[in-house]
Amino acid sequence: MNPQLPNRSTSPTRIAVTFVSLAIATMALVLLVFLVYTVATTSIPFDNDEANHAVDGWQVYRAIVHLNLPDLYRAIVSRSFYPPIHSVFVAMSYGLGEPGIATSRMPTVFIGAIAVLGMAGLVFGISYSESKTDRWLPIAGATFSVTLAICSLTFILNSVICMLEMTGAMLGILLIAIAHGVDRCHRWRSGWVAASAIAVMAIFLTKYSFGLFFGCGLIAALLGEAFPQAIVRKPASLFHGQTRRDLTIVLIIYATILGLWLSIAHRPTIWRFFTGHPSYASFWSMENLLFYPKVWLSDYSSHAIVGFFALILAIVGAVGYWHYLCVRVAAWSALAATGILTISTTNSLRHLFVVVPGMWMLAGLGLVEVLRLLRHSRGDRVVVRAIVLLWTLLVISAIKPSLRLHDELIATFEGLPIYTQMQDFALQNVDLHRPGLLVGFTSDQYRLLAMRWRAAVLSDQSLEDLDLDYFPFDTRERSLHRTHRKPQMASIDPNFPREPLQAVLDRKYYAWAIETREGNEPIDVSLRALQGYPHRTEVFEDWQIIIYQLLMEDRP
Repeated sequence: MNPQLPNRSTSPTRIAVTFVSLAIATMALVLLVFLVYTVATTSIPFDNDEANHAVDGWQVYRAIVHLNLPDLYRAIVSRSFYPPIHSVFVAMSYGLGEPGIATSRMPTVFIGAIAVLGMAGLVFGISYSESKTDRWLPIAGATFSVTLAICSLTFILNSVICMLEMTGAMLGILLIAIAHGVDRCHRWRSGWVAASAIAVMAIFLTKYSFGLFFGCGLIAALLGEAFPQAIVRKPASLFHGQTRRDLTIVLIIYATILGLWLSIAHRPTIWRFFTGHPSYASFWSMENLLFYPKVWLSDYSSHAIVGFFALILAIVGAVGYWHYLCVRVAAWSALAATGILTISTTNSLRHLFVVVPGMWMLAGLGLVEVLRLLRHSRGDRVVVRAIVLLWTLLVISAIKPSLRLHDELIATFEGLPIYTQMQDFALQNVDLHRPGLLVGFTSDQYRLLAMRWRAAVLSDQSLEDLDLDYFPFDTRERSLHRTHRKPQMASIDPNFPREPLQAVLDRKYYAWAIETREGNEPIDVSLRALQGYPHRTEVFEDWQIIIYQLLMEDRP
């Protein structure tokens, strides 16, 4: 009796895969709606990281709306710490809606959905091309990769913030899809290879480190199936005619786009990106060497057991489909990311994010390989049992994180809705076309850059035209300098006093000041110079907003 029964309408595998796939698709759709609703209804303002990307999106959007080409050029090239690709998506969202907190974060939600769909499509397409007589196991593999994504709390939480990691992940999936085009279309191979190199540079212009991961991954993948063993055995075989042509195309495109970007961008800021990151651990310490394996098991997976099995399946998928260029790109990019990030010792959960969907894709392919082996050796019923057991494990492991999902999402924004009300009240009651000064309470969600973004949106100004600083100046100057933002007046004018506050006010530069005071605390001694100026006070729960009018008339 032949145990392979892939196409019968009564196949237990077909019934099991259909049920699981519909259930997971429904869960994914419900989750997407929930994320959209959460982003649309949350008014918690940006922390400093989100503000960086919202500001860049606003600069691009405003330049396009006002048809101001010099401003558009400046918005793209002068903020070279974070390249411009993600800001284009934010600007598009502003154009479809209006500039705001929700529209700044909404692109990430849909970009994440596109990444998940692309990942599932790749699993199905690659595995189905291996055996076109059976589509149900490829569907199971695609569903498994989606399940890993929607059960990953870290993936979900990064889907609702105005950050560029999700954009890099989506473009990484796009690169893998283009590399699959190289596998399928031999007649137009050079064109697909060129498109792959362009996709890598698009990732590079999303975040430089992401480009390093996938740039190295593509080159290693193009060296062929025998790399790296052939380096020892037959190094010359790695550079035969086709490989030499492919690498030449890729390196020319890399060099051309990189050269163009370096010729127009602010190169000292780019250099600061690579040299200005702190080191959080000694390179040889276990804390550093095991940081990203632990992150995979504990943060990107719903449970350590799930993460372990997903990693094993990813290895199986990579080995089983190694003859596909797209699979080698995914595998080598993940290895490159892990190696580069470990060497950097700037350990951060988000840094690995960009290659994780590719790993889930490999895990989906690995599951298909395992299920095919089980079907051929043990029959259809064993496959069904494996499917039921696996998804039961996934669902059980996701129950606890799902119960606290709403609280985790709100905690991800790291702030309070009252902050937005405080900011809006303060900024709507001053003349934002005149220089202003912020003093007093500050937090990660109540910082200068987020306030500048809100002030620019309210007054329809470019950040370059907005004059809004924070005293004491040194508190925010390093962050502004690091990302090449508009400096404060004390940094623009070397003769401008930095302290005390009385000397700053005596210059008659700032027309108004906003003090945020926490609780009923008395005025800070360093801020007593503001006493005596006309002011207005408003109370917001445990905070006071005090608006001071420093200049009665416009400066001549």
